[in-house]
Amino acid sequence: MTVSLKFYADSSLTTPLDSNPLTLDREIGGNPVDVRVYVGSTASGRYFVPDNSGDSQIIATITDSDAGAGFAPEDIALALTQSGLDSATPGDPLDLGDQIDSGSANAIAVWLRFSGESGTPKSSADLGLTLNPVREYAS
Repeated sequence: MTVSLKFYADSSLTTPLDSNPLTLDREIGGNPVDVRVYVGSTASGRYFVPDNSGDSQIIATITDSDAGAGFAPEDIALALTQSGLDSATPGDPLDLGDQIDSGSANAIAVWLRFSGESGTPKSSADLGLTLNPVREYAS
């Protein structure tokens, strides 16, 4: 069963990031670049909790469909605030809490900092954001 919780480009949850959600419109070289996306659901009266997989929190992670090309997950830090990126460890997953409620008012901002030690421009077209398995319930 598909759940309606997913990543979006905007806080109103109108632009889903269904494919290549971390693709940037330019290559980045040298300087870190911060990007904000949102996780939420447009379904009415729903909430989401971790599946019975042993996780007590909903967790966002970076995936890489072509390791060795462009950015690696270890080049990207995740945080709930832009200032949180300063202390976030690149490559670590991000805890989003134990429940997310549907609706744009409950959308959670997820900040990403693309960095890396190379001054060579890199692409992010092969990266994605995923959530651990969650269950969707009616409120």
